[in-house]
Amino acid sequence: MPAQLTNTLSQYIIRIRRYLGESTASISHWDDDFVKQVFNTSYRKRCGDLIMAHEGFFTIIGTRDLVADQGRYAWPTGFSRLLKLELVRSDGRRVPVQRDERHFAIADIANVGGDQYIPTYRPVGSGFVFEPPPTESVTNGIQLEWNGVPEELTADGDALHSDFPILYDELLVLDTAVSLFDAEGMQESGQMRTLLRLRQEWEQQWEQFIQNRMISIQKVVPFITHFNDA
Repeated sequence: MPAQLTNTLSQYIIRIRRYLGESTASISHWDDDFVKQVFNTSYRKRCGDLIMAHEGFFTIIGTRDLVADQGRYAWPTGFSRLLKLELVRSDGRRVPVQRDERHFAIADIANVGGDQYIPTYRPVGSGFVFEPPPTESVTNGIQLEWNGVPEELTADGDALHSDFPILYDELLVLDTAVSLFDAEGMQESGQMRTLLRLRQEWEQQWEQFIQNRMISIQKVVPFITHFNDA
């Protein structure tokens, strides 16, 4: 089946303006810059929905170096959500690093190096901390999987990220058209109700995103009966 060249920004603007009934920016209530802004807002929002589906959309795999005596590392550029954090051994094996907030245990500063290094991690600010820190430097000793942030579409030839389900790109077109009509209505009537509704939608998604920013595994300890003295 031949590729359909309809998923560039210029084509999306044409499709949006068909719904608006104003074919060009020169005769329109909405200039192209504003249409692009609203389109990218909808695009980011729908990408956030896909990320929270936990199906691997917008996943990036990368490595970084372990640095001797350095416990704190920054998240990669464009990071939005951690999926997996692993140590890479000398033979290529990858060992998952467990998250441990360590609310009660004492920090263990004693540790062995090489392939026996087994830290835990905890997120801090815009990065994470290994406890204990490594004793040796290892090139590409850390492998991460994370959700990246799809780039906004700015040039006419820009296309959606390849992970976005192109079968449903019409949803972005309709999102944008409805939002543009909402914006016009707010300007004409001065009403805040539509704006508050939009903010509420974003607020709900924000809460869901924050609650699932990192993958955590819940472990259940089997129930142990009370000891009965014979």
